[in-house]
This record gives sequence, structure tokens and C-alpha cells, in this order.
Amino acid sequence: MTSARPRRILLRCDANPQLGIGHVARCQALAAALYARGAECIVVGPGREYQTSTAVREWIPHPFGGFEAKAKAEAEAEAEADADATLADAESLAAIAKHHQADWLVLDDYRVNEAYQRVLRKHACRWLQFDGASTQTLWADLVLNSSPAARAENYQKRLGNPATQLLLGPRYAILRSEFAAPNCSGEAASPNDRPAPNDQPAPNDPASPQRLDRAGDTPIRVYLNFGGGDDRGALRWCAQTLLEAFPRPLHLKLVSGQQNPHNETLGLWASRQGHQLEFLVNPPNLAVHLRACDLAILSGGMSCYEADSCGLSMLLVPLVPNQVAHARAWAEHGRAHLLEGWPDVSPSALRAALTQCVAEWEGIQQRPQLTDGLGPRQRPQLTDGLGARQRRQLTDGLGAQRVAELLLA
Repeated sequence: MTSARPRRILLRCDANPQLGIGHVARCQALAAALYARGAECIVVGPGREYQTSTAVREWIPHPFGGFEAKAKAEAEAEAEADADATLADAESLAAIAKHHQADWLVLDDYRVNEAYQRVLRKHACRWLQFDGASTQTLWADLVLNSSPAARAENYQKRLGNPATQLLLGPRYAILRSEFAAPNCSGEAASPNDRPAPNDQPAPNDPASPQRLDRAGDTPIRVYLNFGGGDDRGALRWCAQTLLEAFPRPLHLKLVSGQQNPHNETLGLWASRQGHQLEFLVNPPNLAVHLRACDLAILSGGMSCYEADSCGLSMLLVPLVPNQVAHARAWAEHGRAHLLEGWPDVSPSALRAALTQCVAEWEGIQQRPQLTDGLGPRQRPQLTDGLGARQRRQLTDGLGAQRVAELLLA
């Protein structure tokens, strides 16, 4: 008797230095969770230089409709203007899915408009679609919006498919397994998981550095990351602004992606800053680096979920307009301070916000711990900026596992 073939998932995504690597990184994190459950994954998207996960069985470079990936607003406008290219890409994707006998499609591309979706419905495809700030009608079987601001009522008039299942909020944020936070929820990974071939060490690895209580002149450790693509000069500007005139000692950990065109000049500048600064390009075990820091300065993209899962307070400086609403949602939930977007943010505003964030963080560190005989209880991570409420992290790092199990059910 022949055994049933593994379930097959086809993931459509894009990336380039301007757009960043968030979409392709998210798809590969989901692929790793699917692989761990016995599925086969095929990625259709950017060039193979973006492949980092060996959990992907096949990687098919396939530019969207014949043109390269662009920033969200430009991409949506071009997809609308070039209807033929959009429909051609949808037909091409449906043909690839049929050839590979894909059980599900995963669409992580801003240019997937309603016309594109109707082609997939015509071919009887089942798919999960990532959604952000768009207002178009959605026909997917599963719609995933991990923003803290995502609400079911916002979709009441947008769903063309009455059977669509909504996956909303940071509970469904797709992160690599290294970000699973064992103290955030009582859930655990499925006991049938097989480790992805390039899984990172578990987050509670005893060799991982831990944050320490601070006192006196011990430097505040700050993690800075503006995505995996072009940081537009924001990393160096933020670091230089803080090193030049911040009243407290700092240790800055700058993390950049492989596709950032400023890496060479950033590295030369960082090498002259001495022990106050580390500069890392695409380091492994990002969760280890985050957990070794006290606070994070980010742009408002997927790195917010990573920092939140590690319990860090965040300062957000959006790089592009489509990050503003997402960053505002984190601020409204008490997990971040939102500043003006780059390059409008002022040096004084950045320093003032970090000063406030440090004061809040130190206030939490100095509170006496409550014990119940079983060890210290988990403490809240950050005030909402007004000192009245305490907020715990929203992301437990298990979103990829939840979504994988839904796709394979």
C-alpha cells in the first residue's frame, strides 16, 4: 500500500532592497513550520539570493507580471494600471499550483487585487492571503492580518467569500521558531513537530545572554533595526544622534539586512565608534540578540513582533508611509512610543522619547517581585506612556505554528 503524499503548499511573495525582506522572511518562517509538520513547500517569488531556509523544497524565481517588486503604494497603482500583467500573473500562478498539485496557496504580495483573486477562484484554488491596510474585496479562504489594530468588524463589508476565516492580531504573527516565548502562553508546539533543518536554538537556551537589572552607570542596551532592505540612512542617524548627546551611557546594537545598500559605509563608520556600538549584518539567532537588549528602536515593520515577543519596549520611527498605521497600533496598545517618520523626526524628539522609555523601563525593573512559592511571576513590560496602565507583550511567537496547523488540518 502506498502512503499518501505530503501536503503541498505554494507560497507567493516578493522582495527587493526598497521593499525589504519582510514578505519573503515571513513566508520562509511559515514554510519552516509547515515542514516541521511534514508538508512540502514551494516558494514563487524573488531571486534565489533571498532564500535562507532549507525547509523550502523548491524555489521558483518569478517576477510579478514581468516587473520587479516596488513599494506598496506604487505596486498597487501599477497593478491596477497594468491589468493584463496582473491577470497573466494570476493565470501563471494557478498553472504552477496545478502543475505541483498544491493543496494551498499563500499570497504575501500587495499587488494581489480583486481581479487576481477572481482568477484563482475560477481555477478552484484554496488560499491564505496576508492583508494589511488595503480596502479591496477579499475572496481568500483564510485572511491573516496580524496588526494589533485588526478587528473583525473592519472586514464585514470586505469579504466576498462568506466562508472566509479571519486570523487577526499578533496571535497570528508569523515568526521563526526562535521567537517562541515560553512564558507568554500555556501553549506548546505540537509533539509531532520535526525540527526544520536550519531551526535556531530554542529561546530558553541556557547559553543565551539574558537582560540584567540595571544600576548606576551600567549602559542601557538598545537594539536598532530598520528592516532587511534599504534603511535610507536611518540606522546611522539614530545611532549618531544618541551617541553624541544622550545623558546616560548606552550600548547600541545595530542590525542590518543583507540587502541594505548602506552596509559598507555603515560598517566603516561603526568600526570607529569603539565599544559603545556593535554592527551586525543578517546575524543568526536574532532572538538571542534581542533578549540581550533592554529597549528597541525600530521602523514599525515585522521587527515589532520580534521585539514584542522578547518583551522589549519599543521606539518606532516609520521609514515609509505604510508603516505608520501599524506603528500607531503598537503605540495605542501601550507597547511602543511612536515618533515622526524618517527623515522628519528631530534629534531632540528621539532623545526625549528614549529618556522617557528608559525611565519607564527602570521603574518596572525596580518594583519588588511578587512570589507564589513557585518562582517570580512574569512582570508587565511597559507602561503606555502615561504611567497609568501596564501592558504585557502581545506576541507569543507561536503564530506560524497555529497557521501551519490550520493549513494542514
